[in-house]
This record gives sequence, structure tokens and C-alpha cells, in this order.
Amino acid sequence: MDTSTGNGSMFAQTGTCSPENSPYYEWTFKPASSGTFEVINKGNGYCLTGFLSDNWVSAAPCGSTGQYWRIGSAKSAGSTLENTSSWQCMNLDTEAKVTACNASSSSQLWSYASKG
Repeated sequence: MDTSTGNGSMFAQTGTCSPENSPYYEWTFKPASSGTFEVINKGNGYCLTGFLSDNWVSAAPCGSTGQYWRIGSAKSAGSTLENTSSWQCMNLDTEAKVTACNASSSSQLWSYASKG
């Protein structure tokens, strides 16, 4: 996911990773309380936000409701990322949204990839 365009809150989008936008395609996990974490974009320092009225996923300055996530159901292909405000999961089917969790849906399964 990329957050390299726009000011203030911005919607997360998918795209092909490119060297010039590399930090905007990189995310870090900052531990919070009770096994939750914030997902922070390395390019702009914004947090992944998944609790909006229209279910869009955005990136916004950290410290707001809807920016805490937890690892949900685990499968061999990956795990769901569950938003702790909406209790919905990150979904990248055709758009970046949070939807009802379904660990059988490949668009909701995530895995960690080290930068190589």
C-alpha cells in the first residue's frame, strides 16, 4: 500500500513498488497495549486508520481512534489484521477497506516480508 500523495489524511492505495516511493510502501508495527499495535507508514509517519464511516482505510496522524490493530485468524497463507475499533479486517480485494473478517478470503491474509 502507498500513501505518497495528498496532505492530511489520505486514503491508502495499492500499486507497484518503486524505488522513488520506497518509504511510502513500507510499514512498521509499533506495539501498543494488550497485544495491539499501530501500523505506521515509514514515508510520512502516519498511522493506518480503519474506522471510518464508509469503511475506507486511510493514513492519518497517529493518536486517533481506529488506528489500533491486532493479528486475527492465522492461516498458512497469512493472518488477518483486525481493527480494534470496528472489529473488521483489512481487505485489499479491489480497494483498501475494512470488511467483515473472513480468514478464507485471500484479500484479507497478510504476511510479513523483510526488506531485502
